[in-house]
Amino acid sequence: KLIISMQSRCVKEGLLHKIVKKKWKEKWCRVQKNSATFLYFNKRDEARPEGVIAIVGDGAEISEIGEYEDKKHCFRIGTKAGKKAHYFAASNAMMLEEWLLALKQLQAVETARLVKFATAEVFLTQGIRVSGDVNYSILESLSHKDCKKVIDGIGWYCNATVSLAFVLNVFTTYGWRPETVYRSSAISPIGEAVHPVIRVIFCRAGPSPAHASTAEPPDCSRKIKSSSASELQINVLPSSCTKMHKETDEELLSLMKDFDIPLTLLYN
Repeated sequence: KLIISMQSRCVKEGLLHKIVKKKWKEKWCRVQKNSATFLYFNKRDEARPEGVIAIVGDGAEISEIGEYEDKKHCFRIGTKAGKKAHYFAASNAMMLEEWLLALKQLQAVETARLVKFATAEVFLTQGIRVSGDVNYSILESLSHKDCKKVIDGIGWYCNATVSLAFVLNVFTTYGWRPETVYRSSAISPIGEAVHPVIRVIFCRAGPSPAHASTAEPPDCSRKIKSSSASELQINVLPSSCTKMHKETDEELLSLMKDFDIPLTLLYN
């Protein structure tokens, strides 16, 4: 049964087989729109589901796997982190296609809705400013007890000296992906002077981690991974660039390769 109405809480429901303790068991399953979850019941008329599987966040993956444990038309709902996976089998190829379509469409819509952005401004003189809905442990990792911290109209600022590599490591540890990096200028909330900065825009899909100040800061001293990115085509720097700008640009190019991410370098 495929429910077409976008106002319905249920996107699709019907019978599937599920692996339970190495045996296939028949389950009544439902793709729930309002909570972006996949529910399964022992019987259709049960009010409480036997299990609830989130299909958005935590690296959730939905994949067709063909034949599995003597059953055809199977699919898997799991995570990239390799946590517990759930295996289901449809009655035929058409039903398998319908289930995958319903699951993946809802996953795509809800993931896009949950995408979050954050910005980090690394001051080339001293200081860092972060804006966006980020885990408080990120801020703890970027600061130390002796530095001055300020909340201004843009975000959280700390006058600690941190490297761009360290900032990238901290954010990526917490699941943020760098989208864009460029050189710019910003006003420091301490002294209110204009300073050159490297601004990085980060993106993450799915719910933000809990804002727990008691969480242990991550080990962000790990070595940056070896580059597998292709050679980058970069414009020639204007002759008016200072030595600081040239060194910063070289660092950006190196980090773009080290992190193997499509960063855009802009010159202001």
